[in-house]
Amino acid sequence: MKYVWKGMATLAVTLLVLSGCGGEAPEAAQVPEPAEDQLRAGVTQELERIKALSRGTMGGLGSETVVSLEDYTIDPQALIQAAMAEFDYRIEQVALNEGETAADVTVRFTIKPTGKALVGWLESQDRAQLSDLATLPKEELGRQLRVDLVKAIHAAPAVETSLVLPWAYIEGRWTLTQEGQEALTALFLGEGV
Repeated sequence: MKYVWKGMATLAVTLLVLSGCGGEAPEAAQVPEPAEDQLRAGVTQELERIKALSRGTMGGLGSETVVSLEDYTIDPQALIQAAMAEFDYRIEQVALNEGETAADVTVRFTIKPTGKALVGWLESQDRAQLSDLATLPKEELGRQLRVDLVKAIHAAPAVETSLVLPWAYIEGRWTLTQEGQEALTALFLGEGV
């Protein structure tokens, strides 16, 4: 029992030393985080949500497409996962306005231009193939489209491109503006890539 208490005491001392003996000094806790650091953290958090394929974020990046795909029994998440397989980003530049309430953030993306891949797949089909697809029962059509579209997306080469995204400081946090959301959606669709 003596050794157990001694071990627990040693562990407690070690934890206190590693944690700085009781936390931060009061002065350090009161120093506000610079606006640029807050912005970078907000941008990183949002892009990491996209990278993790959060349904809420991705739903906002193409809800009109998701609805029409579900009509054909195609799981939009499978297409999104194929499209996001090589997604990555790097924050290149942050430009805050004077009041530190708005900013333009230049981000270098690695993406698959999904819209282009799907248009390419459609253009590669001849009229006979499309007619054959159209005659399939809805379930079979959905299965075939799912296979073909996911293959087309996987086959598309990833590209690198930079995009300037506008952000605004609203209610104590940095938020991607509506214009930024539209630009990001266009990027995923392959517009301008």
